[in-house]
Amino acid sequence: SAFLWGYAIPVACVLHTLSLINTMCHLSKFPGGNRRFNTRDCSINRPFLSFFALGAGYHNNHHRFPAGARSSFAWYELDVTYYGIRALEFLGLIYNVKRRIPDEILRERALPR
Repeated sequence: SAFLWGYAIPVACVLHTLSLINTMCHLSKFPGGNRRFNTRDCSINRPFLSFFALGAGYHNNHHRFPAGARSSFAWYELDVTYYGIRALEFLGLIYNVKRRIPDEILRERALPR
């Protein structure tokens, strides 16, 4: 019981969530998303999925600046994972975290399709 609920089910949930994010955030024909940046792929920000995936739904942001620790680029985009990364940095467990999004990226606007 401990193995099932302590390992197997949480790992299965995480893997299914990652698959859902990578699938739904690359389906440009599916409604409910937006493209902030004009990237070479068809990645889309999906705020609804981001709520359940702790910030991973801002996939277009991630594809524009993949080296950054956060996927949220605006004040209204909630990225809980980023706060976890900041907590680990505060505790000294991780370092050299790229917190700052470059200004030239923040000034960009998506081009119309």
